[in-house]
Amino acid sequence: MRIPHRGRGVAAVAVTLALICPAVATTAWSSAAPASASEDEAPLALVPRPVSLERGPGSGFRLGPTSVIVAPDDAAPVGEYLADLLRPSTGFSLPVSDASAATSAITLTLTDAASTDPEGYDLTVSEGAVAIDAPTAAGLFHGVQSLRQLLPAAVEATQAQDADWVVPAVVIEDEPRFEYRSAMLDVARRFYPVDAVKRYIDQIALYKLNTLHLHLTDDQGWRIAIDGLPALTEIGASTQSGWAPGSNTGDPWFYTPADYAEIVEYAASRYIEIVPEIDGPGHTLAAQASVPGLTCDGVPTAPYYGFDVNLPMVCATEANSANIRDYLEKVISSVAAQNPGQYIHLGGDEVPNPPAGWYEAYTAMANEIATEHGKTIVGWHQWAQGATLPAGSLVQYWAEGRVNRPKIGVGAESADIREVRAALAAGARVVVSPADRSYTDMKYSSSTAYGLSWAGLVNLRRAYDWDPVTELSSTDGTVKVVTEEQVAGVEASLWADRAYRGSTSLPTSHSQFIPVEQYTDHMIFPRMPAIAEIAWSPAQDKDYTEFLSRLTQHDDRWDALGYEWFRAPDVEWEPVVPVEPELIHHWTFDETSGQSALDVVTGVRAAVDGGTWTPGQLGGAVSLDGVDDGVALSAAPVSGPWTVASWVRRTGARSSSALLSDTSSGVRTAIKLEQYKATAKVGFTQLGVADHRSEYATPLDEWVHLTLVSDGATITVYADGTQVSTVPGTATLGLAQLGRLLNAPGWPGASDAAAVDVDDLRVYTGALDRAAVGALWDAVSPAPATVEVDATTRCVAGRVVISVRAVNVGDVAVDLQVVTAAGKKSFSAVAPGASAHQSFATRASTIDAGTVTVTTGGAGGTESEVTAGHPALDCG
Repeated sequence: MRIPHRGRGVAAVAVTLALICPAVATTAWSSAAPASASEDEAPLALVPRPVSLERGPGSGFRLGPTSVIVAPDDAAPVGEYLADLLRPSTGFSLPVSDASAATSAITLTLTDAASTDPEGYDLTVSEGAVAIDAPTAAGLFHGVQSLRQLLPAAVEATQAQDADWVVPAVVIEDEPRFEYRSAMLDVARRFYPVDAVKRYIDQIALYKLNTLHLHLTDDQGWRIAIDGLPALTEIGASTQSGWAPGSNTGDPWFYTPADYAEIVEYAASRYIEIVPEIDGPGHTLAAQASVPGLTCDGVPTAPYYGFDVNLPMVCATEANSANIRDYLEKVISSVAAQNPGQYIHLGGDEVPNPPAGWYEAYTAMANEIATEHGKTIVGWHQWAQGATLPAGSLVQYWAEGRVNRPKIGVGAESADIREVRAALAAGARVVVSPADRSYTDMKYSSSTAYGLSWAGLVNLRRAYDWDPVTELSSTDGTVKVVTEEQVAGVEASLWADRAYRGSTSLPTSHSQFIPVEQYTDHMIFPRMPAIAEIAWSPAQDKDYTEFLSRLTQHDDRWDALGYEWFRAPDVEWEPVVPVEPELIHHWTFDETSGQSALDVVTGVRAAVDGGTWTPGQLGGAVSLDGVDDGVALSAAPVSGPWTVASWVRRTGARSSSALLSDTSSGVRTAIKLEQYKATAKVGFTQLGVADHRSEYATPLDEWVHLTLVSDGATITVYADGTQVSTVPGTATLGLAQLGRLLNAPGWPGASDAAAVDVDDLRVYTGALDRAAVGALWDAVSPAPATVEVDATTRCVAGRVVISVRAVNVGDVAVDLQVVTAAGKKSFSAVAPGASAHQSFATRASTIDAGTVTVTTGGAGGTESEVTAGHPALDCG
């Protein structure tokens, strides 16, 4: 394949792969015609989309027990990787050889005839043979990922599967659009153990990303050992966001040289380069707590474990320059020695109002030292303020396009854009990672349990529907800040300071923090593959609907890999038939008055004993006071597998509280909203026998949809459709009381009463599977909020003012965020029928026609985004 490209030619070595497979239909796909299939078949599930693909002719192949892989010389590591990938699920031996085989063989080729790009590849699947040709082993590795995606999803299983290992006949010619295709992992604010980092490497490798940006240092933690500065890990690694010094009772929160070498080596085996980030001169409180010379008075700061940004920078006065240089020399030389790659990321963001000369002094020293160690510098786009940026450096643009784009070329451009222009003038290129598009810690919707929303809500469409060149262009496309050649690449950035449930407020307990793997899965799938396609695939013919037709076939693959991915509700995933053996009870609590609640399945009313009525998530709810209130459900216990699902809002903390219970002889069980001994964790109790506890705590004063699924051996706990924990024990489900125990052995009267609001309580016989729980969550999620927006422009003292009015036309109160070219404003709890008004003063006397965006959220509904146009105006 010879696709015109700015890449380099490479020497050739031969490798061959061949397999046997049955006939398949013929279709075509090229850069001129997006991935497609005939009307009776789905498109091939390839993400990112290849440059060119044709289907047919011939029977294709079937991987079988006699198949072998031939991978001589430099191709051998890729051959071994492929064999290791296929052996567990297929059960085939798949020997790797350096000699060709006549049948059921693998024929791969390392050759510069394949692509002018070092990471390009050709993949040809014809009758009786598979050929992957590439100029480098990295190209072969990317070809293997495409072959992997053409196999059934069961290939990802860790045990032998009964599957037909058929690969359709295809001819693919492919290469990346950008050479720098990155994912960032924030291990500073929340530490990721080595195995969790390696897992992330495998996740991004599947989608042909080739760079792992490790955010190793920040205010909240220092994660890499530095020769000559042991206090950086002794003190600086003692904290995380939300975790004070002394709270770590496990392994250290940093990477030893051996740990780090293991990460680098593992990444290299996936043809991924590590880009280490040592942030400065801001985001350095962990360093300032460890190295006395970084503060002006020589006194280390206290270790920091909060959540703020824009904190004090290091003391970069002329008088303190020797201390700063000594620190940078030791840190950069040590980091450079541990990282064989070409790049080092020096940070540079969020340094508010530095004293004159401080920022420039720090960046000049860091640039000089890094260059002396042979490293190419990467910095956040603010790094260009330093005015000593070496030519060939990279700056990473992370600002919000929806704020900056309207200002490009129309007068006073934002500081972000000016800094990008300064970097380009110095001979740098840009890595594009706009926060409102590719920051994967942004919430999908207002109901997302984790992450933040300061850059807006980033659903899958927003993560896909953008381009790195147009992101740095005016809204009408007439003014471009960067050219295609000035864009080095794209990054999906995962920050981890809000890796806990209830992230709209600060955590009150370590129990809110979930495993880092679970947080990662939820936030990057499905968005990371979308961003990976932007980095790899041609910009032309890009189509979101067509992308979804391929991506939605990956859900079974993610399940097979054990990923706890987010079933984005704005996407039609593969059809899911909810597993509902039988819905046997459903209390809606929509009565709003009276002393009974109707079970709409059985028609039987339950006595409400002291509870009151309150608005719920799906209508009405019952509110219990945590003293002796309860609802006498009086339903028969359920033995065997069962499922309970309900909206709950804990309104007060108790040392022990029951959600459902039955104290009668022969049952004596309770689902605990707060398990015994003030653990605040959801649990399951066998009265007088055992108190089983999960690791999940429901938030205070916040609605959450809680589902517990018992398979007869273990109870799995879901919150808002996402698995959050398990309970190591199960038994018969008691359904006598809601919100309390009543006449438990040794405890006459009401006890373990819960202070809780409850809405839409459902009970099933049988264990709902993960997909069915997700489907139930989709069904019970609040409807989107509704808002009408009007935007006008007017003249005030010769300047343009943009006026915005947003009216809540829905039925529930909503939070609003208004974003214009002149700024943004948030409003809390705008009541139904009420409106929010805001005027935004510009500094310009003229303005072109443009748009404003209003994002809605809040407890009353899921997010929505509305745009409205405003007219042009000349106040001259």
